[in-house]
Amino acid sequence: MQLLIIDPDQGIQEYYKNTLESHFSGIQVDFASNCSEAERNLQSNDYDLLITESELDRPFFAFLDGVVRIGMPVIVVSRTDSERLAVESIRLGAIDFISKKNLKLGIFTNILARALLDGERWKKIREFSVSMPPYPEVRKHTDIIVGSMQKEKEEKDRLEAAQKLLGGLKNLKEGHAYNILFLYATVKFTEPTFSRMDDWQLQQVLTRWKRILGRIPESYGGQVWIEKKDSLVAAFDGGDTLSALLASMEMNARLYLLSGELPIDRAGLSIALAAGQTVYTSDMGNLVSEALNFSAHLAYREGSYNGIFIPGEIHERLNARSKKYFFREGEAFEGRNIYRFERIA
Repeated sequence: MQLLIIDPDQGIQEYYKNTLESHFSGIQVDFASNCSEAERNLQSNDYDLLITESELDRPFFAFLDGVVRIGMPVIVVSRTDSERLAVESIRLGAIDFISKKNLKLGIFTNILARALLDGERWKKIREFSVSMPPYPEVRKHTDIIVGSMQKEKEEKDRLEAAQKLLGGLKNLKEGHAYNILFLYATVKFTEPTFSRMDDWQLQQVLTRWKRILGRIPESYGGQVWIEKKDSLVAAFDGGDTLSALLASMEMNARLYLLSGELPIDRAGLSIALAAGQTVYTSDMGNLVSEALNFSAHLAYREGSYNGIFIPGEIHERLNARSKKYFFREGEAFEGRNIYRFERIA
Protein backbone atom coordinates (compact mmCIF):
# COMPACT_ATOMS: atom_id res chain seq x y z
CA MET A 1 0.00 0.00 0.00
CA GLN A 2 1.18 3.47 -0.86
CA LEU A 3 -0.07 6.63 0.85
CA LEU A 4 0.66 10.28 0.20
CA ILE A 5 0.16 12.73 3.08
CA ILE A 6 0.09 16.49 2.51
CA ASP A 7 0.95 18.44 5.64
CA PRO A 8 3.65 21.09 6.24
CA ASP A 9 3.83 20.27 9.96
CA GLN A 10 6.96 18.16 10.54
CA GLY A 11 5.71 17.07 13.95
CA ILE A 12 2.48 15.59 12.63
CA GLN A 13 4.38 13.89 9.81
CA GLU A 14 6.35 11.95 12.43
CA TYR A 15 3.11 10.96 14.18
CA TYR A 16 1.60 9.71 10.92
CA LYS A 17 4.69 7.69 10.08
CA ASN A 18 4.95 6.00 13.48
CA THR A 19 1.22 5.30 13.73
CA LEU A 20 0.80 3.89 10.24
CA GLU A 21 3.91 1.73 10.29
CA SER A 22 2.89 0.22 13.64
CA HIS A 23 -0.64 -0.66 12.47
CA PHE A 24 -0.20 -1.54 8.78
CA SER A 25 2.53 -3.91 7.66
CA GLY A 26 4.22 -3.18 4.35
CA ILE A 27 2.77 0.32 4.08
CA GLN A 28 4.79 3.01 2.26
CA VAL A 29 4.18 6.60 3.28
CA ASP A 30 5.34 9.65 1.34
CA PHE A 31 4.98 13.24 2.51
CA ALA A 32 4.47 16.53 0.72
CA SER A 33 4.61 19.96 2.35
CA ASN A 34 2.68 21.84 -0.34
CA CYS A 35 0.43 21.37 -3.36
CA SER A 36 3.17 21.52 -6.01
CA GLU A 37 5.20 18.84 -4.27
CA ALA A 38 2.07 16.70 -3.92
CA GLU A 39 1.28 17.02 -7.64
CA ARG A 40 4.78 15.88 -8.56
CA ASN A 41 4.40 12.83 -6.32
CA LEU A 42 0.97 12.01 -7.75
CA GLN A 43 2.36 12.10 -11.29
CA SER A 44 5.21 9.71 -10.54
CA ASN A 45 3.51 7.26 -8.13
CA ASP A 46 0.38 5.13 -8.04
CA TYR A 47 -1.02 5.87 -4.60
CA ASP A 48 -3.86 3.99 -2.95
CA LEU A 49 -4.93 6.93 -0.80
CA LEU A 50 -4.25 10.63 -0.20
CA ILE A 51 -4.50 12.26 3.22
CA THR A 52 -4.46 16.04 3.13
CA GLU A 53 -4.54 18.94 5.56
CA SER A 54 -7.30 21.44 4.68
CA GLU A 55 -5.10 24.53 5.10
CA LEU A 56 -2.85 24.49 2.05
CA ASP A 57 -0.87 26.99 0.02
CA ARG A 58 -3.68 27.07 -2.57
CA PRO A 59 -7.48 27.38 -2.30
CA PHE A 60 -8.37 24.05 -0.68
CA PHE A 61 -11.63 23.15 -2.43
CA ALA A 62 -10.21 23.76 -5.90
CA PHE A 63 -7.25 21.51 -5.09
CA LEU A 64 -9.50 18.81 -3.58
CA ASP A 65 -11.80 18.88 -6.59
CA GLY A 66 -8.86 18.40 -8.96
CA VAL A 67 -7.42 15.45 -7.01
CA VAL A 68 -10.80 13.72 -6.73
CA ARG A 69 -11.38 14.12 -10.47
CA ILE A 70 -8.29 12.02 -11.27
CA GLY A 71 -9.78 9.18 -9.22
CA MET A 72 -7.79 9.53 -6.01
CA PRO A 73 -9.55 8.62 -2.72
CA VAL A 74 -8.96 11.44 -0.23
CA ILE A 75 -9.23 11.75 3.54
CA VAL A 76 -9.40 15.39 4.68
CA VAL A 77 -7.74 16.28 7.99
CA SER A 78 -8.44 19.72 9.47
CA ARG A 79 -7.20 21.80 12.38
CA THR A 80 -10.84 22.78 12.95
CA ASP A 81 -13.97 20.69 13.34
CA SER A 82 -16.03 22.96 11.09
CA GLU A 83 -19.28 21.27 10.14
CA ARG A 84 -19.46 23.18 6.85
CA LEU A 85 -15.89 22.27 5.90
CA ALA A 86 -16.67 18.59 6.51
CA VAL A 87 -19.90 18.71 4.49
CA GLU A 88 -18.40 20.52 1.51
CA SER A 89 -15.37 18.20 1.49
CA ILE A 90 -17.60 15.12 1.33
CA ARG A 91 -19.81 16.71 -1.32
CA LEU A 92 -16.76 17.35 -3.47
CA GLY A 93 -15.82 13.69 -3.21
CA ALA A 94 -13.62 13.16 -0.16
CA ILE A 95 -14.00 9.65 1.22
CA ASP A 96 -13.77 10.81 4.86
CA PHE A 97 -13.04 13.75 7.19
CA ILE A 98 -11.42 13.98 10.62
CA SER A 99 -10.41 16.86 12.88
CA LYS A 100 -6.78 16.91 13.99
CA LYS A 101 -7.82 17.11 17.61
CA ASN A 102 -9.44 13.67 17.17
CA LEU A 103 -6.44 12.02 15.50
CA LYS A 104 -5.19 10.49 18.73
CA LEU A 105 -8.56 9.20 19.96
CA GLY A 106 -7.91 5.80 18.40
CA ILE A 107 -10.30 5.99 15.44
CA PHE A 108 -7.84 7.35 12.89
CA THR A 109 -6.47 3.90 12.03
CA ASN A 110 -10.06 2.62 11.68
CA ILE A 111 -10.92 5.48 9.34
CA LEU A 112 -7.82 4.74 7.29
CA ALA A 113 -8.51 0.98 7.15
CA ARG A 114 -12.10 1.60 6.05
CA ALA A 115 -10.96 4.01 3.33
CA LEU A 116 -8.42 1.53 1.98
CA LEU A 117 -10.96 -1.30 1.96
CA ASP A 118 -13.60 0.89 0.37
CA GLY A 119 -11.29 2.49 -2.22
CA GLU A 120 -12.37 0.46 -5.24
CA ARG A 121 -16.05 0.84 -4.41
CA TRP A 122 -15.54 4.59 -3.98
CA LYS A 123 -13.88 4.80 -7.43
CA LYS A 124 -16.89 3.11 -9.07
CA ILE A 125 -19.25 5.50 -7.30
CA ARG A 126 -17.13 8.43 -8.49
CA GLU A 127 -17.19 7.12 -12.09
CA PHE A 128 -20.97 6.99 -11.93
CA SER A 129 -21.13 10.44 -10.34
CA VAL A 130 -18.92 11.94 -13.07
CA SER A 131 -21.24 10.49 -15.71
CA MET A 132 -24.09 12.49 -14.12
CA PRO A 133 -22.70 15.99 -13.52
CA PRO A 134 -24.71 18.31 -11.25
CA TYR A 135 -27.05 20.92 -12.64
CA PRO A 136 -25.34 24.29 -13.28
CA GLU A 137 -27.43 25.84 -10.50
CA VAL A 138 -25.99 23.34 -8.01
CA ARG A 139 -22.46 24.39 -8.92
CA LYS A 140 -23.49 28.03 -8.63
CA HIS A 141 -24.74 27.57 -5.07
CA THR A 142 -21.70 25.49 -4.15
CA ASP A 143 -19.41 28.26 -5.38
CA ILE A 144 -21.30 30.80 -3.26
CA ILE A 145 -21.02 28.60 -0.14
CA VAL A 146 -17.33 27.93 -0.68
CA GLY A 147 -16.67 31.60 -1.39
CA SER A 148 -18.42 32.59 1.83
CA MET A 149 -16.32 30.09 3.79
CA GLN A 150 -13.12 31.44 2.27
CA LYS A 151 -14.05 35.03 3.12
CA GLU A 152 -14.86 34.03 6.69
CA LYS A 153 -11.50 32.29 7.02
CA GLU A 154 -9.63 35.28 5.57
CA GLU A 155 -11.41 37.62 7.96
CA LYS A 156 -10.62 35.36 10.92
CA ASP A 157 -6.93 35.27 9.94
CA ARG A 158 -6.87 39.04 9.52
CA LEU A 159 -8.55 39.67 12.86
CA GLU A 160 -6.23 37.28 14.69
CA ALA A 161 -3.21 39.01 13.14
CA ALA A 162 -4.57 42.44 14.06
CA GLN A 163 -5.29 41.36 17.60
CA LYS A 164 -1.66 40.42 18.13
CA LEU A 165 -0.62 43.97 17.23
CA LEU A 166 -3.11 45.72 19.47
CA GLY A 167 -3.29 46.09 23.18
CA GLY A 168 -6.62 46.19 24.97
CA LEU A 169 -7.71 45.83 28.58
CA LYS A 170 -5.00 44.17 30.63
CA ASN A 171 -4.31 43.31 34.28
CA LEU A 172 -7.73 44.27 35.63
CA LYS A 173 -8.01 43.48 39.34
CA GLU A 174 -11.05 42.01 41.06
CA GLY A 175 -13.07 44.61 42.95
CA HIS A 176 -11.24 47.62 41.49
CA ALA A 177 -13.05 50.39 39.61
CA TYR A 178 -12.07 51.26 36.04
CA ASN A 179 -13.31 53.63 33.37
CA ILE A 180 -14.82 51.21 30.84
CA LEU A 181 -16.49 51.96 27.51
CA PHE A 182 -19.16 49.37 26.73
CA LEU A 183 -20.28 48.34 23.26
CA TYR A 184 -23.68 46.68 23.57
CA ALA A 185 -24.84 45.01 20.33
CA THR A 186 -28.17 43.25 19.90
CA VAL A 187 -29.53 41.55 16.77
CA LYS A 188 -33.11 42.36 15.83
CA PHE A 189 -35.41 40.57 13.39
CA THR A 190 -38.59 41.67 11.65
CA GLU A 191 -41.91 39.96 12.46
CA PRO A 192 -42.01 38.13 9.06
CA THR A 193 -38.66 36.53 9.91
CA PHE A 194 -40.10 35.02 13.09
CA SER A 195 -42.89 33.46 11.03
CA ARG A 196 -40.42 31.89 8.56
CA MET A 197 -37.90 30.45 11.03
CA ASP A 198 -38.53 28.50 14.24
CA ASP A 199 -36.68 29.13 17.50
CA TRP A 200 -34.05 26.46 16.81
CA GLN A 201 -33.24 27.88 13.38
CA LEU A 202 -32.99 31.42 14.73
CA GLN A 203 -30.70 30.30 17.53
CA GLN A 204 -28.39 28.53 15.09
CA VAL A 205 -28.19 31.72 13.01
CA LEU A 206 -27.58 33.89 16.08
CA THR A 207 -24.86 31.59 17.42
CA ARG A 208 -22.93 31.76 14.13
CA TRP A 209 -23.40 35.52 13.79
CA LYS A 210 -22.27 36.23 17.36
CA ARG A 211 -19.16 34.12 16.82
CA ILE A 212 -18.25 36.17 13.75
CA LEU A 213 -19.21 39.55 15.22
CA GLY A 214 -17.40 38.83 18.48
CA ARG A 215 -14.03 38.70 16.73
CA ILE A 216 -14.36 42.29 15.53
CA PRO A 217 -14.13 44.19 18.88
CA GLU A 218 -11.15 42.00 19.82
CA SER A 219 -9.33 43.10 16.67
CA TYR A 220 -9.65 46.72 17.86
CA GLY A 221 -8.29 46.04 21.34
CA GLY A 222 -11.60 45.29 23.06
CA GLN A 223 -12.78 42.19 24.89
CA VAL A 224 -16.13 40.40 24.69
CA TRP A 225 -17.29 40.21 28.30
CA ILE A 226 -20.91 39.06 28.03
CA GLU A 227 -22.96 36.99 25.58
CA LYS A 228 -26.73 36.66 25.66
CA LYS A 229 -29.23 34.94 23.39
CA ASP A 230 -29.37 37.79 20.87
CA SER A 231 -26.64 40.11 22.14
CA LEU A 232 -23.01 40.51 23.02
CA VAL A 233 -21.20 43.10 25.10
CA ALA A 234 -17.64 44.20 24.44
CA ALA A 235 -15.51 46.33 26.75
CA PHE A 236 -12.88 48.90 25.78
CA ASP A 237 -10.63 51.19 27.75
CA GLY A 238 -12.77 54.17 28.68
CA GLY A 239 -10.71 56.57 26.61
CA ASP A 240 -10.56 54.44 23.49
CA THR A 241 -13.64 55.88 21.81
CA LEU A 242 -12.33 55.67 18.26
CA SER A 243 -11.57 51.93 18.46
CA ALA A 244 -15.03 51.18 19.86
CA LEU A 245 -16.63 53.29 17.16
CA LEU A 246 -14.69 51.63 14.34
CA ALA A 247 -15.56 48.20 15.74
CA SER A 248 -19.24 49.21 15.85
CA MET A 249 -19.22 50.31 12.22
CA GLU A 250 -17.50 47.14 11.08
CA MET A 251 -19.96 44.98 13.05
CA ASN A 252 -22.91 46.84 11.58
CA ALA A 253 -21.63 46.38 8.04
CA ARG A 254 -20.74 42.73 8.66
CA LEU A 255 -24.21 41.82 9.92
CA TYR A 256 -25.75 43.54 6.91
CA LEU A 257 -23.78 41.17 4.65
CA LEU A 258 -24.43 38.10 6.80
CA SER A 259 -28.19 38.59 6.91
CA GLY A 260 -28.23 39.06 3.14
CA GLU A 261 -27.12 35.43 2.77
CA LEU A 262 -30.41 34.13 4.19
CA PRO A 263 -33.94 34.09 2.67
CA ILE A 264 -35.23 36.51 5.32
CA ASP A 265 -35.65 40.24 5.75
CA ARG A 266 -32.32 41.82 6.59
CA ALA A 267 -31.73 41.77 10.32
CA GLY A 268 -30.89 44.91 12.22
CA LEU A 269 -28.00 45.43 14.63
CA SER A 270 -28.63 47.96 17.35
CA ILE A 271 -25.32 49.05 18.92
CA ALA A 272 -25.09 51.39 21.89
CA LEU A 273 -21.93 52.86 23.41
CA ALA A 274 -21.62 54.19 26.93
CA ALA A 275 -18.66 54.82 29.23
CA GLY A 276 -18.29 55.10 32.98
CA GLN A 277 -16.80 53.74 36.17
CA THR A 278 -17.17 49.99 36.49
CA VAL A 279 -16.31 47.73 39.41
CA TYR A 280 -14.53 44.83 37.74
CA THR A 281 -15.33 41.21 38.52
CA SER A 282 -14.52 38.06 36.60
CA ASP A 283 -18.15 37.05 37.22
CA MET A 284 -19.50 39.21 34.42
CA GLY A 285 -23.09 38.64 35.44
CA ASN A 286 -22.44 40.68 38.58
CA LEU A 287 -20.76 43.73 37.05
CA VAL A 288 -21.68 46.97 38.81
CA SER A 289 -21.86 49.64 36.11
CA GLU A 290 -24.33 52.38 35.29
CA ALA A 291 -22.68 52.63 31.84
CA LEU A 292 -23.41 48.96 31.11
CA ASN A 293 -27.03 49.35 32.20
CA PHE A 294 -27.49 52.48 30.10
CA SER A 295 -25.97 50.90 26.99
CA ALA A 296 -28.33 47.93 27.37
CA HIS A 297 -31.37 50.18 27.72
CA LEU A 298 -30.28 52.24 24.71
CA ALA A 299 -29.69 49.21 22.50
CA TYR A 300 -32.97 47.53 23.41
CA ARG A 301 -35.21 50.57 23.41
CA GLU A 302 -38.22 50.66 21.11
CA GLY A 303 -37.39 52.09 17.69
CA SER A 304 -33.69 51.19 17.84
CA TYR A 305 -33.86 48.53 15.12
CA ASN A 306 -30.62 49.28 13.34
CA GLY A 307 -27.83 51.76 13.90
CA ILE A 308 -25.15 52.98 16.29
CA PHE A 309 -26.30 55.11 19.22
CA ILE A 310 -24.12 57.23 21.48
CA PRO A 311 -24.91 59.68 24.31
CA GLY A 312 -23.87 63.31 24.13
CA GLU A 313 -20.75 62.91 26.28
CA ILE A 314 -19.27 60.37 23.85
CA HIS A 315 -20.29 62.50 20.86
CA GLU A 316 -18.26 65.36 22.37
CA ARG A 317 -15.10 63.21 22.27
CA LEU A 318 -15.31 62.74 18.50
CA ASN A 319 -13.33 64.86 16.09
CA ALA A 320 -15.16 67.17 13.70
CA ARG A 321 -15.02 64.71 10.81
CA SER A 322 -16.53 61.85 12.86
CA LYS A 323 -19.26 64.06 14.29
CA LYS A 324 -20.60 64.70 10.78
CA TYR A 325 -21.80 61.07 10.55
CA PHE A 326 -23.96 61.29 13.67
CA PHE A 327 -27.31 63.05 13.93
CA ARG A 328 -28.92 64.23 17.14
CA GLU A 329 -32.29 62.64 17.87
CA GLY A 330 -35.25 64.83 18.65
CA GLU A 331 -35.94 63.45 22.12
CA ALA A 332 -33.60 62.74 25.02
CA PHE A 333 -33.36 59.23 26.43
CA GLU A 334 -33.11 58.77 30.19
CA GLY A 335 -32.12 62.42 30.46
CA ARG A 336 -29.33 62.32 27.85
CA ASN A 337 -29.08 63.61 24.31
CA ILE A 338 -28.63 60.74 21.86
CA TYR A 339 -26.76 60.80 18.55
CA ARG A 340 -27.43 58.21 15.87
CA PHE A 341 -25.43 56.70 13.03
CA GLU A 342 -27.58 54.62 10.72
CA ARG A 343 -26.41 52.56 7.78
CA ILE A 344 -28.18 53.49 4.56
CA ALA A 345 -28.45 50.57 2.08
